[in-house]
Amino acid sequence: MTNTLVRETVRETGPVGLVSTRPGRLLVQLITPGWGSSGYYSEDTLKEAVKAGIWAAGHHMFLDHPGEEENYDRPERSVRDLSATLTEAARWDDALKAVVAEAQPFGPWAETLRDEDFARAIGVSIRAYAEGAPGEAEGRHGTIITRLTEAISTDFVTVA
Repeated sequence: MTNTLVRETVRETGPVGLVSTRPGRLLVQLITPGWGSSGYYSEDTLKEAVKAGIWAAGHHMFLDHPGEEENYDRPERSVRDLSATLTEAARWDDALKAVVAEAQPFGPWAETLRDEDFARAIGVSIRAYAEGAPGEAEGRHGTIITRLTEAISTDFVTVA
């Protein structure tokens, strides 16, 4: 395998949780270290993305990822699907070993997204631009994500 640098769009997922200290807010786990569907993410790579501020306060969260056609026709996404924004920049949580952020749901989905049963049934998935190269981690070969360069959106999805 060569060490060619690859720049691609990645998608990764994590669970949703309710924040008890701030009524109406959600604590979302954006991503954890390890193998995901797009490659391997080290803890250092994720901490660097947090330090770089790629998930800033105000970052948009949508319902579902766009399909190929929707992504082509409307890459900025639709206001119909805009369901929350991050109220703070993402941070590394040592206890969870994850990138997390607080989100404020709004519009017609606010009550649904704050429902505990619904929150347990869905997940959150990032869409971001990343750099990586073929390599090996944890005994597995694949793309090693070396840098997350830009967050596109973070979406509520059915399968995390």
